[in-house]
Amino acid sequence: MRLTGSVPVLGCNDLEACLAFYQSALQFVIINKRQSEQGIEWVYLASGGCFLMLEKRAESDRDSRAPSRLYLYTDDVRQLHHYLQARGYAPGALSVTDYGMQEFDILDPEGHRLSIGEKG
Repeated sequence: MRLTGSVPVLGCNDLEACLAFYQSALQFVIINKRQSEQGIEWVYLASGGCFLMLEKRAESDRDSRAPSRLYLYTDDVRQLHHYLQARGYAPGALSVTDYGMQEFDILDPEGHRLSIGEKG
């Protein structure tokens, strides 16, 4: 038996704002979602080979913001960095790690840190 994949789940106080960010900034598309009378409760997203779930935080968890960090890979980090800047987002500076990864960070509306890199 072995694991065959993983999908991170991010808790969001404002799920609609997070969803808009991931769709607009990183071109994620909705694969599935669950809605109630109060709006979207959960959404499953994909962009290329990356998958992500966003879920609305329960009222009891809304004060305990615990941002996560995700590492996403791209095939052209410079182009994605420029694309985000041109669309009015605020990605951090491009840098090269000591292990040769060119990368930058950007925060989503909930404060989750996305590190986006390209293998050197």
